[in-house]
Amino acid sequence: MSPEMKERLRREYYGLGGSPNKAMGSNYFLYIILGISLLAVLSKLTGAI
Repeated sequence: MSPEMKERLRREYYGLGGSPNKAMGSNYFLYIILGISLLAVLSKLTGAI
Protein backbone atom coordinates (compact mmCIF):
# COMPACT_ATOMS: atom_id res chain seq x y z
CA MET A 1 0.00 0.00 0.00
CA SER A 2 1.38 3.37 -0.95
CA PRO A 3 2.13 6.00 1.71
CA GLU A 4 -0.44 8.31 0.10
CA MET A 5 -3.17 5.66 0.43
CA LYS A 6 -2.24 5.01 4.06
CA GLU A 7 -2.49 8.72 4.82
CA ARG A 8 -5.85 8.96 3.04
CA LEU A 9 -7.25 6.03 5.03
CA ARG A 10 -5.89 7.51 8.26
CA ARG A 11 -7.61 10.85 7.57
CA GLU A 12 -10.86 9.06 6.76
CA TYR A 13 -10.61 7.08 10.01
CA TYR A 14 -10.08 10.27 12.01
CA GLY A 15 -13.01 11.88 10.22
CA LEU A 16 -15.29 9.05 11.36
CA GLY A 17 -14.32 9.65 14.97
CA GLY A 18 -11.21 7.51 15.22
CA SER A 19 -8.30 8.29 17.48
CA PRO A 20 -4.61 7.58 16.90
CA ASN A 21 -4.27 5.65 20.16
CA LYS A 22 -7.50 3.66 20.45
CA ALA A 23 -9.90 1.70 18.27
CA MET A 24 -13.37 2.92 17.38
CA GLY A 25 -15.90 2.06 20.05
CA SER A 26 -18.82 0.72 18.07
CA ASN A 27 -19.86 -0.37 14.63
CA TYR A 28 -22.70 1.92 13.56
CA PHE A 29 -23.19 0.17 10.23
CA LEU A 30 -23.86 -3.12 12.00
CA TYR A 31 -26.52 -1.50 14.21
CA ILE A 32 -28.24 0.06 11.19
CA ILE A 33 -28.29 -3.25 9.29
CA LEU A 34 -29.65 -5.11 12.33
CA GLY A 35 -32.35 -2.48 12.87
CA ILE A 36 -33.53 -2.61 9.28
CA SER A 37 -33.51 -6.41 9.35
CA LEU A 38 -35.58 -6.42 12.52
CA LEU A 39 -38.12 -4.05 10.96
CA ALA A 40 -38.34 -6.26 7.87
CA VAL A 41 -38.94 -9.41 9.93
CA LEU A 42 -41.53 -7.69 12.11
CA SER A 43 -43.42 -6.33 9.12
CA LYS A 44 -43.42 -9.78 7.51
CA LEU A 45 -44.74 -11.40 10.70
CA THR A 46 -47.49 -8.82 11.11
CA GLY A 47 -48.56 -9.15 7.47
CA ALA A 48 -47.70 -5.59 6.47
CA ILE A 49 -45.85 -6.83 3.38
